[in-house]
Amino acid sequence: MKQAFALLVFLHVVLLDGAQGSGWSMTVPTEVTGVVGKPLILPCSFTHPYKNYNGNITVIWKTDRYDGPVIFKCTDYNETDGCRISVNNGNKYKLDGNPRHNNLSLRILHLGENDTNTYFCRVELTTDSHSKYESKTGTQILIPGINPETAWSMKIPPEVTGVIGRSLVLPCSFTHPYRHYNSSITVMWKVETFEGPVIFKCTDHGGSGDCKTTINHGDHYKLIGNPRHNDLSLLITNLTINDSNIFFCRVELTAKPNANYQSANGIRVHVTEMPRIISVTVGSDNHAGYKAVCVAEGIPLPAVTWLDPNHHICSSASRIIHKHQIIQEMHSLAENGKYMCVAENKHGKDTANVFFFGFQPLGNSSYIFLILCSALGIKLLLFVILVGVLIYFRRDDPSETAPQSSSCRKRQESTYENVREQSPQ
Repeated sequence: MKQAFALLVFLHVVLLDGAQGSGWSMTVPTEVTGVVGKPLILPCSFTHPYKNYNGNITVIWKTDRYDGPVIFKCTDYNETDGCRISVNNGNKYKLDGNPRHNNLSLRILHLGENDTNTYFCRVELTTDSHSKYESKTGTQILIPGINPETAWSMKIPPEVTGVIGRSLVLPCSFTHPYRHYNSSITVMWKVETFEGPVIFKCTDHGGSGDCKTTINHGDHYKLIGNPRHNDLSLLITNLTINDSNIFFCRVELTAKPNANYQSANGIRVHVTEMPRIISVTVGSDNHAGYKAVCVAEGIPLPAVTWLDPNHHICSSASRIIHKHQIIQEMHSLAENGKYMCVAENKHGKDTANVFFFGFQPLGNSSYIFLILCSALGIKLLLFVILVGVLIYFRRDDPSETAPQSSSCRKRQESTYENVREQSPQ
């Protein structure tokens, strides 16, 4: 009679962490069907490899996903008072099975519309660190009269890809079982894990049409969906490499008790970058003569090639790879002219040019002789320029080239002084 309201659609056995020969197994139905307001039993039975086991047995039930939040927990200490409850979310659950008889079945006392979820059964023994077992596929609750399209659900892509510096949309849509819900809706986005930090949060209080933001980490996000239209999509602006993460979408209907839903697996964001050439230079080569160096970056790492002045691909390039950068060197430049560096990945291409005009390769002694001659030539040139400047200024000096003008100048200065002396009269 107590299972009158629990219609088992079909069953299958879930064998988990160990092999079948290990003695561990767990049997749960994939689906059960219940009626709103009535009790519902979630069956769960298990086996373990320990004969005549008398130690503690801990029973745990979770929702949403395999490592989701715990809604019920109790421990059977092999005493007369049964399984001692330590967690009972909303006081709406009761252990229906007997762990000593390998039965962990859970009773939901009054089934609600928002109980359409997936439930996971777990058992822990106190024998050693490996004495635990859990259903990884879970049991889905179905409620007749509630259209599955309008029950709790959430649609997200498993992954999206964006380019550094651009914007990226994280799509998220949901359904809920309340046909005419007009109260507040809270939108949350988390990163890293299901219980990870909140990076965006806003609440639509209804009527205004705006979702008032209370958390926006780094002012980096914007809600572009309309929660009233079941759209929670988030825009990431100016994408950076730090946005390579897993994002979880969550909605809360604050006017209803326990009316919340969250994406179980999250959206994995892959960040890419178009190729960008940071620098192209020409310098001396340890091997011989000169070399051209091109530094580029991109995600994924771009392929870099050098083209000579005749637009032929140079095969004498060597590569040194760093995390997101590549250094491409072309040794022993032989021709004068324009050399082109090309960096390319699946997102685009970038090019940069450098011009080279060099000497023909010489021996080390010839280089030293050339440097000494150049230094002496520069010094001689500077000496000639200095002598020329001195001769020029001596030629224009009135004290040496025009003595008569000097005496004339003295008389003029004297007259000027006399005039200045007479000016007060």
